[in-house]
Amino acid sequence: MKKMFSITTAVLLLAGVTITKSQVVTPVKCADDELGKYFASTTDCSVYYLCAGSSSPYYWYIGSCPPGLHFNDETSTCDIPSKITHTCGCNEQP
Repeated sequence: MKKMFSITTAVLLLAGVTITKSQVVTPVKCADDELGKYFASTTDCSVYYLCAGSSSPYYWYIGSCPPGLHFNDETSTCDIPSKITHTCGCNEQP
């Protein structure tokens, strides 16, 4: 599982997604099949959730894109708003 966490961290760095504080969302567990998946916030276009952890149970972490960027849930990266085809607030959060 440590290897999976290391791979997830490497993917985050390569994808250009920044977790600003790596804080757990008021401890809410996520399912094993959600590990490594991102979900856009329904209230803030620059915020996203990531299911992560080094071993089960896994938890939702909240992340934030750099200023001026919004989270693109189609590519699971932070992107310029004009490149995002969906509107913020249309996705369910965990």
